[in-house]
Amino acid sequence: MTDKPNTTHASHKLLALLNLLEEETRQYEAVTSKLQDKQEILIANQPKKLHRVDQELTVISQKTKNLEKQRLELLKDLGYPNHTLSQFIEQLEPTAASTFIPCQNRLIRAAEDVRRMNQDTRDLLQLSLQWIQDTVELIASVITPEAASYTAQGGKTGQKQSVQSSALQSTINHSA
Repeated sequence: MTDKPNTTHASHKLLALLNLLEEETRQYEAVTSKLQDKQEILIANQPKKLHRVDQELTVISQKTKNLEKQRLELLKDLGYPNHTLSQFIEQLEPTAASTFIPCQNRLIRAAEDVRRMNQDTRDLLQLSLQWIQDTVELIASVITPEAASYTAQGGKTGQKQSVQSSALQSTINHSA
């Protein structure tokens, strides 16, 4: 009889873990959705909206981290403190494992989507920065004298003095 309460307790923990995995997956999917919004905002060049989406992403990411901590605690309570989710599922009876595998697969897909979206966003930001740098260089080349140009640090390079300027500079240096 003492075994039955432990089995019931374990069943409740397994159900809690299953529910937690579902919630964790929903949070990852929410992150993916917000990252898609972020990309659209970057493309539309709307910095005020970008700040709001970044704040929302921070909140969702914190929720996801908390859910992961809860998942690790549940695994520990179930007697699997150093196991990954895959290792835990391998230890389950086939019937229980068949319940967890679809959740695990969905969680893996959601996490991969987040990684992919993060990389796409990094690439988009890098392209934006390159575009800005190219634009600044183009503007600098238009507003500066023919022979002058600016480096990425803002300093002039390759500036040639005119013959009159050189003679004037030479006169100033000698008379001083």
